[in-house]
Amino acid sequence: MSSFARSEEVEIENHRVKRGGKLHATNPIVPFLSRPPALPVWDDGLHWIKCSLCAYASQVTCSGEGCDGQNPATTGCSADAYTVQTAVFSNSFVELRYSPTCGTNWGRVTSRVGATFLVIRIDRSGGLTYTFSGGNFNFAYVAMVYAPKVAARACGGVSSISGCTAFV
Repeated sequence: MSSFARSEEVEIENHRVKRGGKLHATNPIVPFLSRPPALPVWDDGLHWIKCSLCAYASQVTCSGEGCDGQNPATTGCSADAYTVQTAVFSNSFVELRYSPTCGTNWGRVTSRVGATFLVIRIDRSGGLTYTFSGGNFNFAYVAMVYAPKVAARACGGVSSISGCTAFV
C-alpha cells in the first residue's frame, strides 16, 4: 500500500491532485458517516480530497443529470458507493446510498424476514422521485438521482413504505 505525505501533489491516473492529508492510494474507498461535499472525491477516512478523475470515473456510463433514473449497478456508479444513512424497521433496513464519482443517491431496502415483496423510493429535494416495488427479493434498490449539492432521502419497507431516512 502506498501512502503520500501531507500537502504534496501526486499524479493519479494522469491528473494532479493537491491533497491536504494522507491518502492510501490502493484503497480510496472508505465508508463514511456523512455526505461528501462535491464530486468527484477520494477519501482517506479523515480528509476529503477533490480530484478531477477518480478511480472509477472511466468505468461509469452516465454523468450529471444524465444519471437521473439510471441503474447504479449497470452504470458503474455503485462501484464506489457507500451508505450515507440507514433507517432500521422491524422488517427491513432502508439505506440512502451515495456515489462520489457520479454524484448520485439511491435507496436500497433489505428484508429482515427473508425473500418478500419490497418497496424502495428515492426522493431528491425539489421533487424528483423514483420508486421500485417487486416481489420475492431479499433486497432491492431504486434508480439514481443526481444530487451532489442537494438533499436526498430513501424510503422503503416490506409490502409498503415503513419509513424513510432523513434528508441528507
